[in-house]
Formats: sequence, C-alpha cells, structure tokens
Amino acid sequence: MPRISAIRTTLSILVAAGHCAIGIEACAQFSVGYNIERIGLTGPEYVGSDGYSLAWASEVDGLILGLSYRLTDASNFEGGDAWVWKGGQTIPIGLRGPGYLNSDALRVNTLGQVVGYTTFDNTMPYANDVWIWNGQDSVRIGLSGPQYTGTNGYRRSELDFELFVAAPRMIVGSTARIIRESTETGRDYWLWDGTQTVFLGFNGPGYEGSDWSRRTELAFVSSNGFVGGTSRRYSIEQFQRGQDAWVWDGQSVQLIGLIGPGHESANRNRFSYVTGNSQSGSVVGTSAFFFSEIETRTDAWFWNGSTTQRVGPTGAGFDQPRAIITPRLLNERGQIAGTAFDPTAGATIAWVWKDGVTIPLTVAAQDGRPFLYAEPLAQNEDGVVAGIASRRSGLPDNQSVAWVWDGTQTHVVGLTGPGYTSVSGFSYSAAHLVREDGLVFGSSKVLSSRLQGDFGEDFWVWDGITTRRLGPLEPIHVGFEGYRRTALSRWSGRGIIGITYRIFPQTDSEIGDDWWVDEGDGIPHPVGLRGPGYTASDGAQSTYLADSDRVGRIIGNSKRLFLDGTDLGETAFYYDPSTRISIPIELSVRTADGFAFSRFQQLTTDGYAIGTYKFFANGEGEGVARAFAFRPDVGVVHLEELVTGGIAAGGFATLGNAQLSESRSLFVGNGTLNGQPASQGIFVLTRPQGCDDLDFNRNGITPEDADVTAFFDVLAGETCTTCNDIDFNNNDVFPEDQDVIDFFRVLAGGSCF
Repeated sequence: MPRISAIRTTLSILVAAGHCAIGIEACAQFSVGYNIERIGLTGPEYVGSDGYSLAWASEVDGLILGLSYRLTDASNFEGGDAWVWKGGQTIPIGLRGPGYLNSDALRVNTLGQVVGYTTFDNTMPYANDVWIWNGQDSVRIGLSGPQYTGTNGYRRSELDFELFVAAPRMIVGSTARIIRESTETGRDYWLWDGTQTVFLGFNGPGYEGSDWSRRTELAFVSSNGFVGGTSRRYSIEQFQRGQDAWVWDGQSVQLIGLIGPGHESANRNRFSYVTGNSQSGSVVGTSAFFFSEIETRTDAWFWNGSTTQRVGPTGAGFDQPRAIITPRLLNERGQIAGTAFDPTAGATIAWVWKDGVTIPLTVAAQDGRPFLYAEPLAQNEDGVVAGIASRRSGLPDNQSVAWVWDGTQTHVVGLTGPGYTSVSGFSYSAAHLVREDGLVFGSSKVLSSRLQGDFGEDFWVWDGITTRRLGPLEPIHVGFEGYRRTALSRWSGRGIIGITYRIFPQTDSEIGDDWWVDEGDGIPHPVGLRGPGYTASDGAQSTYLADSDRVGRIIGNSKRLFLDGTDLGETAFYYDPSTRISIPIELSVRTADGFAFSRFQQLTTDGYAIGTYKFFANGEGEGVARAFAFRPDVGVVHLEELVTGGIAAGGFATLGNAQLSESRSLFVGNGTLNGQPASQGIFVLTRPQGCDDLDFNRNGITPEDADVTAFFDVLAGETCTTCNDIDFNNNDVFPEDQDVIDFFRVLAGGSCF
C-alpha cells in the first residue's frame, strides 16, 4: 500500500501538472450518470390543453419547491397548488378545501420547512391565509378571531418580514383587522415562534380606537430575532395621542424610547419613532419633548437592550423648541451618526455618538461661506462616516460637497473643478457608501461652465488620499456639453462593477451601455460583448448582468445587433477574472439571418454558469430550448448528455431552463414532453448516491494494493481506460480531499458518508 510520502509526491505531481489543487479549489466536473425523473403535480386537473408548472431548487439540499396550475383548457385557470419534491416524492403543500383557490410557496428554512400564501376563491379577491409546512402538514398561521374575519369570511394576512432562514421556525407577518364584510381598519403584527403566534406591539386600553382600529407599524426585524416597531396611542375619548416605540426581545414586548418627564404632554401625548437598529439588537429613534401641547423638540435616543438613554447634541440651540435631533445610522459597535437642527442658527449639523460622547462633525467653510446643512449617509463598522454638506442658502450657487469623517477629522471629497461646476458656481457631490476597507464611494453631477442644467453624473472612489473617477470616458460616452452618466451596480470579489451609458451626441439620448469592473487599479476592464455583431452603426448596444461571485467571475447576456440595429437575439458571456476576457457562448445559429439565443441565469459557488440556448436543427426553424452548464476549464456541458440512457426515459423530448442546487446534488428545470410539443413538465436530474466499490482498477480482485496505486495514478492525471473515475463518493466534485478520505475510510471497513 502506498506510503504517506508517496501520497505527498502524487499531490505534488497534480499541482505541477496543472490540475486543480486538492485543498485549494476542486475541479467540479460533470460526468454521465444522472437519472431523470418528471416531478410536480401531473394529474388530469393539471394538464388542460398544455399544462404549466414552475419549480426551483431550494437552499436545502435535496428539496425542490414548485407550483402547478390547474387548467381545464388554455384559457380557463382554476388555481394553482404548491408542492415540494423531497426524497423522490412530490408532496402537495398549502391550504386546501372549499373557498381556497391558489397556493404559492415563498421560502424554505434550513430545517426544510416552507412558508407561503393561499388565496381565497374569486368571490373574495385579495383575501388569503398564510401557512407553514412543517415537513408533515400545512398549518395556517397568523391571528384569528372575529376582529380579523369579515361577515362574509374575508381574511387577509401578509408575510411582511420573516426570519425564516436566519432564525428557523421564526416568521413575522401581519393580519388585517376587519369590520363589516371586508373593510380593513388597521393591521396587527405577529410572530410565529414554531409553536404559537405571538402578538407584536401593544393592544388593549390606550392602543385601540373606537372602530376597533389599531395602528401598528413594523420598523425592523434583526437577524438575532429582535423585532421593533411603533403602536398608535388613543385616549379614553378615542382621540389619537401619538405613538409608542417597542421591541420584542425574544421573550416579551418592551416599551422603548424616552418616556420620562417632558416626553409626555399634559394631555398624555407621546410621540416616539424607530429610525434604525443593529443586528445585535440595539435600537435608535426619536421622541418628542413637550414645552407645551403645541411646542416641541425632537430628542434622539439609544436603546442598548435594556435601557434607553438620550444621545446627540444638547445645550444652547438644541434644547429649545423646534430643535430636531435625529439618529440616522447605527453600526454593530454601537456608534451612531445623525443630524441636529439648531433653530437659532438655522443650520443642521452632523454628529457622531461614540463611547458615550457626542462629537459634532464640522465641514469647513469654502469661499468664506459656511455650509448650513450636513447629513451622514454612510458608516462602516470602524466608525468612518461619510455624507453630504450643502449651503442651503437660497442662492443660485447652492453648493453641495461630499465629506468623510475618518474618526479624527473631516475631509471634503468628490469631483470638483471644470465639468463639475455650473456657470453660476453650483456643484453637487455626495458620498453614498463606506466599505469596511475604508474606501468611500460617491457621485458628482456633471455640469456645464456655459449653460445651466444637469448634464449627467459621474461616480468616484476616495482611498483616504485622493478622489478618483470611476468608469470609462470615451467619445461614445460623452454627449452635448459633456453629458454623461455612470452608475455603480454591485461588488465582485476583485472590485466594483459599474455601468457607463453610451450617448447619441445630437440628442444626449442614451443608446446603450458599457459594463466594466474596476479592481482598484484605476482601469475599467470591459465586461460583456461589444464590437461587430453586438454594436450597431450608431454605437447602440445592450448588456445586462445575471450574477457575480466573490472571486470576480461575472455572467451576463449581450444583445446581438446588426449594423442597422436589427435584433438578432442575445449571447451569454462568462467573464473570467484570471484573463479579464468575456467568453461568448454561441452554440447554435440560424443560417438564414444569423439569429442566435443563449442566456445565463445562475452562477454556482464553484464557478459553473447554468443557462439555456436555442438549438436550430440544420440551422433552421424557431429553435428548441436546451439547458447547458459552462466553466472555462471544463467547457460546455449539455444537460441532456448527462442522463444515463437519454432523457426519453423520463418522458422528455428536450430540457430547457434549469437550475443547479448549491450542493450540486441535482438539477431542476422544465422541458418539453415526448409527443406533446406544446406541453412542458418539470424534470429533476439526480446522481446515484453512495461510493464506488473498492475494485478501482476493475480486475475483479479487491481489496488490493493495485487498487490504491491505480487510484492515485488517475488522481495524478494518468490514463486508465478500465478504471473507475476518481469521483469516488459520486458527489460530482473531483479531485478533492473528500474522495481520498472516503476511499480510505471504505478501504478500512468504514461506511461511505
């Protein structure tokens, strides 16, 4: 049997030979051996003239959510039924029975439980119930009773917020309060904790109007299970008396906000609002301070999980009527950034509350004129704050600048000078995002030094020293008087992804787009397809992104255009960050006009793009949808070719749109049925579970040293036509550490996990 040193030598050969390194990133490759099965609800009531079903892989391994419509014919929709596929079975879920019409599954949690809606029949439009499928039964959840049911049986609930994935079994929703047949007089919020419905907010005397109305608003749901909001207050005479803020801390509803002397008027009015929260459970908000029934100021507060304290600026200017102190941002460390209006000075300042101390943030005056308004717009966990400051002087040159507070001092940032200042001296910049690495992103308006008006927008990044404009700036991106527009889209693992629009100069109309990724090197690397076949003679082109991942891979689709702008379909592309090339996926073209269609819709964590293309037999016809997967090191894999014995065994003629589960244990999608070209069904492709046998070299002798030697020879890249593949555990990921571990576990007499 090979010694450990020999195994290490084999792994070194793997790396040297250019194979994916074990322990770094496995080469997940597909091989023939999938089984095909039609799933979903397929009885006579679901067929109609052509049948229709939807399905998608869930976050839970081996569980698929779906919906099948009940159709008596193409124009007669009689509702739909939700279902799950689990363990080889299609299981109907949702509420059924007289009065119910349509069920829809919305979300699954890590326990494999599903929540969804079921609507009532057409005699009561908009009426519905919500439910949870617990793995066995579908249970109606929400509030019930006469105050939630109309005289005709009308009910309506919503899943407004839910912690279903972050905190399994926990669902937050609301149920309408009903009078007469179907008149809604407010909504009550609730939380399902897995066994019971918990009322959220306050009820009873002081919180209910004369017409049974209660007004509760949900403000947040945090990942630690806290829920916050406000409840309206009523007097004994049923007059509105403001509102109270509250938080449900997992055990009970707590009154929060400032409620002591001065924060309640002589008539018992109280006004508290929730303005923000952290995921760890702390909350910020505002409460009115009463000088009289008509004169108030707004105080800011912070609730740390047990007590509420006032925060923000105090003293001259901020303790008088009409002063407004508002907390706007709260990070997980408990730092608050907010605004404070001083009615005496007629100015609003920005401030930070840090370690129990309030720090005013000052933006230095420019041209001898101060800024009268400053607002924080972004904050990171290190406490860096960024925002906007404006003169707000009422003059035509109402300058606005972006600023950053680095924890010690405030810096003015953004794009300035020619192209960003109007003929009257007006300019506008704002900071929108502070990343955890300290980079600050913002925008500046493009302005003319000759004409009044807005001529577009540029985005920029500040790295702590300088401000740098983002995106390309070619003649096609610039119109009359310099008009241009760039926007940020999302982050990739290697930088920021943005879009810069193409401009027709005579009219300043946008005629297309250029996508790019900036990896911090100051170069907008192109993403998508352009040039002949994708760009019209006037420069028009169109691309949209489908997904990106943490290592910088991007997938999307580019419109195919003839020179005169004729639409010739679209081509999927895969942006490979290692080469900075967008790889076109053109798999079949109609000969007569050059039309082709391919589209990506999913990017898996191991870098596979899943898509659909139209196949034109002999280059003719309307084309047939076919599902495929792609990764640059593997190439194109047609799903139909992975099925043992062919897809006809499952009753399918073609496989169309598909999705791969993140565990790579199955594909799910829709395809056309054999002999029924107008019909479609849901398919699932699964790999047989379990490990291969130990006779790796297939010589009929096992176990033996030669099996182990052959296993590592193939692992190192050698060819063995009689051997098994090295995906020993049949999880479709190879080579990987787990294949080696499982091989030796079984060799030692253990089981295959």
